[in-house]
Amino acid sequence: MMFDMQNRWTYKGSVTTPPCATAVYWNVLRTVYPIKQKHLDQFNLQLAKKAGLEKTGNYRVITDYIEGDAGHKALIVDSSISNVGMLIAVIVLAVAVFVLLLVVMKLRGDMKKAGGAGATEMSGQVQPISGDSGYNSQVNEGK
Repeated sequence: MMFDMQNRWTYKGSVTTPPCATAVYWNVLRTVYPIKQKHLDQFNLQLAKKAGLEKTGNYRVITDYIEGDAGHKALIVDSSISNVGMLIAVIVLAVAVFVLLLVVMKLRGDMKKAGGAGATEMSGQVQPISGDSGYNSQVNEGK
């Protein structure tokens, strides 16, 4: 199942289990996704193993939402804004790739017109380097 991460609330908070580390960014999806009853039962069974978790599902007392600078500073992520930026980025990338393809095709055409001193013409016999008494000389002499 794919989740819609473009439509969510996000806020800075802390982990809900000891040691309750801070500086955690929470993401809450706007869309409610259904789950099967057997999965809910398994989850509740796990919560019941620890005293007090079966009621709240949390080790800490749930606090009220605090607005403003001293609060949670929640941010709503809306897909209508972010998709426009992504669309522009894709269009710019497509144009850049197209221009690059045209440049490469032009360069290849120019090389063919100029006689093409390319790799195929340079792959003739290997000539020994003067004064080379090493491996290359032995290969060229057929040893």
